[in-house]
Amino acid sequence: MDSVDQSGRSVELPLDPENRNPFTKNKPTAREQTRIHILMVRAYIEQIRESLNLRGRSHDATKLESPEVEVFDEYTEKLAGVTYGSREYKAFLKEMKPALAHHYLINRHHPEHYDRGVSGMNLIDIVEMFCDWMAAAKRHDDGDIRRSIEVNRVRFSISAQLIDVFNNTVKALECEQPAAGRVFNGDYDQALKEWFKDDIEKGRMFRAKEEQP
Repeated sequence: MDSVDQSGRSVELPLDPENRNPFTKNKPTAREQTRIHILMVRAYIEQIRESLNLRGRSHDATKLESPEVEVFDEYTEKLAGVTYGSREYKAFLKEMKPALAHHYLINRHHPEHYDRGVSGMNLIDIVEMFCDWMAAAKRHDDGDIRRSIEVNRVRFSISAQLIDVFNNTVKALECEQPAAGRVFNGDYDQALKEWFKDDIEKGRMFRAKEEQP
């Protein structure tokens, strides 16, 4: 396992070849244990960051291909014109059912992907789902991420504790420059061209890898 030190250089963690636990090797001192702990935390954060980066690259790529693209071409503007979670919104979802069934089957950031809903998801799924909600709220004419979170609390039977985490995260992100402004700087067309140059194929490969037992 590799991590990086404060200078940014790659550092190999001293892993035990038998149980891959560096704390059992040569009885490290307290300070050595702290350094090892710091490096391990950095390594886990880097692993999660890379997983999220790949999720971002593959996110919703299936909407750009059959059997989904034709349906989303027709319904995206319709959905944007109604309130999230309303009767009109739910009626559109019923009409989109075949395409949505395929979408949920392939994409792990939807609770519908799992038999146990949100309880079947991992932390990577949860973060991608939350980012999906944040971005989706921008699409609706009357979109409101806090209202979307409340709708989804009921829709997916989400615990109060996780709802608090979501709302706390919205508040934290609102204190920073909006993500869309940082990423695109207003030039959406150029950004999309760069991002989608080869991401669809990468998305296919990544989803296939994740679905392996």
